[in-house]
Amino acid sequence: MTTTRTAVITGGTGGIGEHTATALAKAGLRVLVTGRDKARGDAAVERIRKASGRDDAELVLGDLSSNAGIDALGDAILARAPKLDVLINNAGHFGMERADNADGFELHFAMNVVAPYRLTLKLKPALEAAAPSRVVNVTGGMPFWALDANDLQAKNSFVAFRTYSRSKRASDAMSLALARELAPSRVFLNIAGPGPASTTMTNTMTSAALPWYLKPMWPMLKRMMHARDDGASARKAAEPVIRVATTPELEEKSGVMLGPDGKASAFHGTVLKPENQSKVIDAILKR
Repeated sequence: MTTTRTAVITGGTGGIGEHTATALAKAGLRVLVTGRDKARGDAAVERIRKASGRDDAELVLGDLSSNAGIDALGDAILARAPKLDVLINNAGHFGMERADNADGFELHFAMNVVAPYRLTLKLKPALEAAAPSRVVNVTGGMPFWALDANDLQAKNSFVAFRTYSRSKRASDAMSLALARELAPSRVFLNIAGPGPASTTMTNTMTSAALPWYLKPMWPMLKRMMHARDDGASARKAAEPVIRVATTPELEEKSGVMLGPDGKASAFHGTVLKPENQSKVIDAILKR
């Protein structure tokens, strides 16, 4: 007897997340997508069902911007999926202004680093129940911006796109540390780098997001981030995420990052430093 496998995709109600959810549903998985807006989420689920020919896609409403919201979303997922084969931490935050959440975390750090860490551990019992299972953390931003482990909350310097990119380097560091923690339970965590795409999130970006020395690049970036391409760039960007979630070559492997070309990609050197990984984990735990 075959049992339907289940995948959760956070931020799966549009863009890269929706394309990922659709592909996994087409591959035979039951998909649960998370989002904050019921109307938008219901519309996405209907599109996923229609495109995949499956009627078991579901929306789980929740907010990943605070610890309480993460825990509540985790409980809602566990109620629907006591066994979870794939978790894709796709939801993220890009903001033009600095803001803190209810827990005192800067929002980029809260949603791009704390949320995937905390939700993964919240769902660990379900992932263990389906072991060997997979966790995919979606990275992003400009890869040349280093992890600044001494300013994880962007208190010393906030420039929107740089802060976003640095939060993704912090996410990479967190992912490597968490991958080691999960592996003995046969929960295997890897990272997907989707590359640039035009999505609801990137459409909010303006030239003010860039430091002065990159402002000449804005016309090129605007063409990528604001493209009216009917979802083509987001569909393309979803490919490495889907690959990390499904490829046999990553069966029972951890700590690998696949880039936009679907091939193994190197981490920034600052991400690999054990002391930086420890600082990120300590900041998440507020020790």
